[in-house]
Amino acid sequence: MEAIDLLKTFSALVVVLGAILAVLYLVKKFNLHHISFTQDKDTKIDEIVNIDTKNKIVVVSHLDQKYILLLGSNNLVIDKIRHKVAPKFDV
Repeated sequence: MEAIDLLKTFSALVVVLGAILAVLYLVKKFNLHHISFTQDKDTKIDEIVNIDTKNKIVVVSHLDQKYILLLGSNNLVIDKIRHKVAPKFDV
């Protein structure tokens, strides 16, 4: 009886770990970690460039300004782009 319970427990663990790995694979493959669920219309991520495995450059627009963020594992560097973004008109 203990062998059957142990087999059920192990198979449930394998199924759960397989589901977690499948979700992680899909997130990595389809680049889904950049999806935002916020309703903030003023802030937008324009571009993300991976420099290496630990560092990336992110270009962010907020209101009429653009910012360059250098994101690393231990640091954050913010630089403001000096020109204003052209206004967008909805027709």
